[in-house]
Amino acid sequence: MRFSGAIGILYANFLYVDDSEFGGGRQVGDREFVQDENGASTSHGYSEDDEPNQYISDFEILLKRKRAIEIGPFATATTENKAAVFLDYIAQKKHSEEN
Repeated sequence: MRFSGAIGILYANFLYVDDSEFGGGRQVGDREFVQDENGASTSHGYSEDDEPNQYISDFEILLKRKRAIEIGPFATATTENKAAVFLDYIAQKKHSEEN
């Protein structure tokens, strides 16, 4: 997540439930899993379509898209093709009516 305070622009991406790794590892919560990545335990939370909106309610959404990146077998330990799937957001901080 990146935020430019000078103009109030936010860029964030959230892992999406269509990601190939969704459901892998040990489940620790609703759509939350601890997975082994290069010998280290890493926690991942996966979002559904509009779930991230609650985290940016003080922002006007300028762009929202679902993005999939194919990860071929050259980048994984298996011979499978996989996909990393994200919800990308670009948003701008809402201005107060008091100013």
